[in-house]
Amino acid sequence: MNPFAGMDPTIEEYVKANGSTLFTEWAGEPARFFHLPGHPPFECFQVSINPPRAGRVAVFARSIDTNDGSELEESWEAPVQELSSLLVKATRAVQVWRNRLQQNLPPSDGDFYVEPGCCLLCGVPEDIAPEIFETGKNHCFVKRQPCLPDEIDRTLKAMWSSEVDCIRYRGHDAVLLERLARAGMADQADYPLRLDAPAGLRNRVSFGISTESSLSTSPALIASVFRADMVASGKTVLPAMFGRKTVWVSWFQNRFHLVRFTDEGAGRFAARLRSSIALQGLAWLVDDWLRTKNVENIHWEATGDPLSGSPTLM
Repeated sequence: MNPFAGMDPTIEEYVKANGSTLFTEWAGEPARFFHLPGHPPFECFQVSINPPRAGRVAVFARSIDTNDGSELEESWEAPVQELSSLLVKATRAVQVWRNRLQQNLPPSDGDFYVEPGCCLLCGVPEDIAPEIFETGKNHCFVKRQPCLPDEIDRTLKAMWSSEVDCIRYRGHDAVLLERLARAGMADQADYPLRLDAPAGLRNRVSFGISTESSLSTSPALIASVFRADMVASGKTVLPAMFGRKTVWVSWFQNRFHLVRFTDEGAGRFAARLRSSIALQGLAWLVDDWLRTKNVENIHWEATGDPLSGSPTLM
């Protein structure tokens, strides 16, 4: 008889969502446990679930090996119906405990944080979102959590743009978890969402031209302004010849990427992006440019994926 039968669906779903492997036997007896990684080179942690007794269940978080020889051992007990919350507590305890060696860092309470011992002081997060990130003595850190939609967008941009994946999200907001997954950053979430199928990057943006915008209502003229602005910002741009609605732009070693503007009708226009190596970077470039031009109703989507529509590219 399997003593875990009534709890297995909850356990299996949670372990799968966290990208871990569930072990179901130990020393020839039924068991339920999974492992969580710590800091290289040695750290590893285990979360285990005891068989239920009298309608209650106990969950344990333990260190298997650590870099400094210290040990973690915590447990929680509650009615079986609260198993999910116990698993979350155990996983969060591991995350908090493995960050115990923070040095020269102010406390970073909240969902977004910078993983200790990872930062290269590249300066990118502070440049993209200076009100969210700050440089410490040996490490950047989150000085306050993003609140406004624009702050959240730039925090995600900082996560994507940083040289190493040090900025992490430990929250449970379903919308944010999906945005991270669609941007290929599920591994930067402590409780990642795994999509059923790989999500294509958003490579098409449509927009309207407001009365306050400096853009003309012609794809060729919009392309002309974009081309001039890219040159002014130091980018390399191929001359407009036969394709006046198309802009070829490069910011590194003459690797060119395509942006083609079209008239969508009903007062809306679109930019279609193509890049074999830097689509996300090209999308950020176009998105930033559009927002400086005061366009309205920006809508990003991935080609062939009608469910990918969003006012933000990530």
